[in-house]
Amino acid sequence: MAVNDTGRAALLRRGFALEYATLAWNVVGIVALGVAAVSARSVALTRFGPARWWTP
Repeated sequence: MAVNDTGRAALLRRGFALEYATLAWNVVGIVALGVAAVSARSVALTRFGPARWWTP
C-alpha cells in the first residue's frame, strides 16, 4: 500500500501526537505516584516510581 506525501505527513503528525500523549500520561502517573508515596511516607512507593522508567 503506497502512501502519498500528504498521507505520510498526516500519519507522522498523528504518530507524534500519540507519542506526546503517552509521554504526558506517564508523567502524570509518575507525579501521582510521587504524591501518593510522600503522603503515605512509603519508601517502597518512592522507589517504585523511578523503577517504572529507569533501572540502574
